[in-house]
Amino acid sequence: MDRAELARYLDVAPSTISAWVSREKMPQPARHVGRSPLWRVREIDAWEASRPGKGWRSQL
Repeated sequence: MDRAELARYLDVAPSTISAWVSREKMPQPARHVGRSPLWRVREIDAWEASRPGKGWRSQL
């Protein structure tokens, strides 16, 4: 998936994907085609499953 597809898949803005990658909060792209980063669906699904749920900070 490219950045736009991944953003739609995760229901976030494309800029959020860029921020997460730069802060190392999500997997790095599996590869690049030209300057476009691409991610594997199975890696994103595994990462998403291991993340705390929304609102997890309010439970601390």
